[in-house]
Amino acid sequence: MKLDARALARALGGDASGNKVKAPGPGHSAHDRSLSIDLDPMAPGGFVVHSFTNDDPIQCKDYVREKAGLPKWEPERRANRAGARTLAEYVYHDDKGQPSRKVVRKEGKEFPQYRWTGSGWQAGVRGLPVYPYRLPDMLAAVHDAVFICEGEKDVDRLAGLGFVATTNPGGAGNWKANLNQWFAGKTCFVLEDNDEAGRKRCQTIARELHPVVDSVRIVTFRDLPEGGDVSDWLDAEPSRSGGLVDFARRFPLWTPETTEEPPQEAAQPRFRATPFTWTDPAAIPPREWLYGRHLIRKFVSVTVAPGGVGKSSLLIAEALALTTGKPLVGQWVGSPLRVWLWNLEDPRDELQRRIQAACQHYGLSPADIGDRLFIDTGREQELCTAVTTRNGAQIVRPAIDNLTAELTANAIDVLIVDPSISSHQVAENDNPAMDMVAKEWGRVADRTRSAIELVHHTRKLSGDVEVTAESSRGAKALTDAARDTRVLNRMSSEEGDKAGVENHRLYFRAYSDKANLSPPADKSDWFKLENVELANGDHVGVVTQWQWPDPLAGVTGADFDKVAAVIRGGRWRENVQASAWVGRAVAEALELNVENRADKNKILALLSVWRAAGSLVVVEGEDEKRMVRKFVEVREDS
Repeated sequence: MKLDARALARALGGDASGNKVKAPGPGHSAHDRSLSIDLDPMAPGGFVVHSFTNDDPIQCKDYVREKAGLPKWEPERRANRAGARTLAEYVYHDDKGQPSRKVVRKEGKEFPQYRWTGSGWQAGVRGLPVYPYRLPDMLAAVHDAVFICEGEKDVDRLAGLGFVATTNPGGAGNWKANLNQWFAGKTCFVLEDNDEAGRKRCQTIARELHPVVDSVRIVTFRDLPEGGDVSDWLDAEPSRSGGLVDFARRFPLWTPETTEEPPQEAAQPRFRATPFTWTDPAAIPPREWLYGRHLIRKFVSVTVAPGGVGKSSLLIAEALALTTGKPLVGQWVGSPLRVWLWNLEDPRDELQRRIQAACQHYGLSPADIGDRLFIDTGREQELCTAVTTRNGAQIVRPAIDNLTAELTANAIDVLIVDPSISSHQVAENDNPAMDMVAKEWGRVADRTRSAIELVHHTRKLSGDVEVTAESSRGAKALTDAARDTRVLNRMSSEEGDKAGVENHRLYFRAYSDKANLSPPADKSDWFKLENVELANGDHVGVVTQWQWPDPLAGVTGADFDKVAAVIRGGRWRENVQASAWVGRAVAEALELNVENRADKNKILALLSVWRAAGSLVVVEGEDEKRMVRKFVEVREDS
């Protein structure tokens, strides 16, 4: 029986306006207007009641049915409805984060809705503004990808996995045009329940959203049973959660011309060859080097180092150099840049300790750094860009999307990840998996126009083995994909002897072992760990630039003349073991001590330089026992 508002108003002794009737509630006076009846053919019984005096809604419905001459509800049905168990409650919020409505999920697929009055929930939502579910999460999201689900249960499931997801109140046929404003400029994935109603709903939503969003795709689950949804798809294989975005992006973009639902597996794109276009070299943008010839915008660089050499301290010094625009450790830097240092191993207080020690050593102030330095630790914020699933390695798309958005939102120029092994969960020896991870980092660098530095450990090495790019742990895919691979080597004990340093373990060097964009450097850059004491009593190692000793430093032509005069006054052997070793002549002339390691190393270096220059020559001759020996003499025509 179809209800008529005016007839119902007469029966109840009330007033009619459109499809709404206001009348006395049961037991109220004839002048009372505490009962509101909305005629809605989609509602059970054809109408919805709301009592402004909080009368029992079941009693109110029975009262209306009696006055309208409608048959009473069956007692069994009424008992079931009144006693239906609540399965879940979903609260919708407005754009300011305040509660707006509540949808209650009950047994028997009943979904009564309530409005928030400011002090409690009241049945009925007629005239209440419509907002998407979890709207505050949508507004706070740093990326634009949104999944639109059939119901709140699926939304909460995806939100728990780190995705931005939403739905509309009231089910499939209740998409309101004013919902569109919240999706402007976003990338929308409309998830279809595998039934006819789900397909119609998705087409409606796609049609409504298409004019305002950046793009919209309808994602289907045709391999599921009838009525299957995204939660069923995830339940079938939980590891799918990491690849949901990749799966969704395989479906074609929806357009108004779309007449058929997309297939489960979208067709592969057709590739086209692009003809070469001659370009004036002067018009090609130059490469944007940010730090020496190691970091370059839109590319990934890698630093390979054994444990304990000082790599983390070097990265901190370099981060400060980039942030301040000062060549603190010798490398060229341009204008001050914005740097994000993400150490995935150490706690925050250790990072603070090292950074403040470096600032103290280099005399840096807060004004030098400004708001350009960002510091995070894996102990507070984990970073996982890829995982290994039953189907193989997969990129964790929400993490990559979030990272890309953060880099863009904060205009980060350089991201340093230390160490890279802690930024993913795939096997380091899996070359295809590591190639996928490395290429994804490259895409992040390209999309954000940042330079990305990944720190990579070496495999276990013994003794003073020279570290190269080949020494890196696991597969070669990471170093192969990098545009520059820098390696760090601790000073060996032999090098320490040559340099004349007391503790060779405080020194290390860096050089480019693979430079795809520039010629390899012809020498190493040397560094030293200096001890800095903080005001709290901690002692911290700070990386400083160090130069290999120059044997000619401080030595003049007059000094060589002194050495030449002593050599001419005797017969001096080349053999360092001989009592008349020529080095003793140098020591005598320059007041050095051959028993001192540093002095002896300087003497050896000076002799090597002078011999290479031809100022000293080696000749053969007989000693006092008429044995043929090698002697060092001054070349008289020099």
